Parts: sequence; C-alpha cells; structure tokens
Amino acid sequence: MKLFLVAFCFTFMFVAQVFGQCANYDNMDFVVAVDSSKSMGKPNFVEVKRLVVRLINSFNTSPTRTRVSMYKFTTFSDRRSELYLNEKMGNKRLQRKEVWGMPYKGYGSYVGKALSHAFRVSFTERLGDRPGSRNVLLVITDGRSYDGVRVISERLRNLKDVMIYAIGVVPVNGRGIFQRTLTDMTNDMDRVFLAPTGDWAGPMFERLVAQFTSDFCN
Repeated sequence: MKLFLVAFCFTFMFVAQVFGQCANYDNMDFVVAVDSSKSMGKPNFVEVKRLVVRLINSFNTSPTRTRVSMYKFTTFSDRRSELYLNEKMGNKRLQRKEVWGMPYKGYGSYVGKALSHAFRVSFTERLGDRPGSRNVLLVITDGRSYDGVRVISERLRNLKDVMIYAIGVVPVNGRGIFQRTLTDMTNDMDRVFLAPTGDWAGPMFERLVAQFTSDFCN
C-alpha cells in the first residue's frame, strides 16, 4: 500500500510539474491505435492498456479540453470495441473501464488500414473531432505490417493536420521491431519510441509526456 501511495504521489507531482509549463498541453483530440496482432502478444497488449490508462489519468479530459479515443487493429480495425472521441467525455472512470475491457485479438497486422481508419472514422466531426483542435495519433505496434503506411500517413499529416507518434514494441516471436514503419508514419525520429522488453508502460509514459511538452509548448 505504501509503495502504491509513493508511486501515485510521484506520478501526480510529475504530471503537475509538466502541466504547469503550458496551458495548451492537454487540449487536443487524442486517438490511440493499438496493434492487436499475434506477434504483439498479450503481455504487450496489457502494457498498452497500462500506458493508455496513465495517459487518461494525466490529461484534463472533458468535452472542451482533451478528448480520448482508442481502437485496436489486426487485419481490420475493430469498431465494436472502439472508444470514440465523443464518448464518455470527461468521465475518466468509464474511459478506463473501456480501455481495460478491450479484448486482445491475435491475427495478422495491417497498419496502413488502421491509419486509414483514423482518417475516415476517428478524426471526423460526427465522431467527436473538433475543427481547430490539435489532432494527435499514437500508434503502438511492432512495425511489421502486410501493407504500406507512407501514403496514408502523409494524408493524415497534410489533410487532417495530425501529429503522429509511434511506439515500437518488441514482438513475442523474436523477429524484432521493424522501425521503418514507425519512421514512415511519424516523419520525425523524435516522435518514434522503442519500448524495452518487460514492463515498459512507465518509461514510455514519461518519455511521451516529455515529447508532448516539447511539441505542444515550444
């Protein structure tokens, strides 16, 4: 219990310090696309959930500040379990419940199709995307895809003004992260992160927050 309280206080102080730097830090439409393929593995999928929950806890989620969306993908993007930008706005308890309840799938990975889903579905006004709001897409994958990502990534950046971040996760099949996919998505090495093996949600949270602060506040 004491360790939990210490960890909670440290996270709270860290986030408060970051948020104090910039009033616009957590004012965005934030979408997370999660690779649920067989090579990602269930342990990595659990770490993804831990990371997203920490991000939700750290943001000022509300209809007028930060809206959060999350979906998983394999050969297609799963709309049945998707959390949309205009759902449960400001209710962190229900948002966390949606994230923890998202099932792991397994199958092949089509990252390009997942990015097309973000373009056609997630970042649309009818599902909560706000004109004039900062659009942020975080893609978490091992980078191994059966389709290309460069063209659709350019469309997201240029036509939807989406800032794309990518976390590369070591696949459970031992083949390693395919980093080219990550850099093709972000077009910026500063927005590419490589997760260590094991429990990586904590280190990735701090690195993401630091990069968000650099990008949103400078």
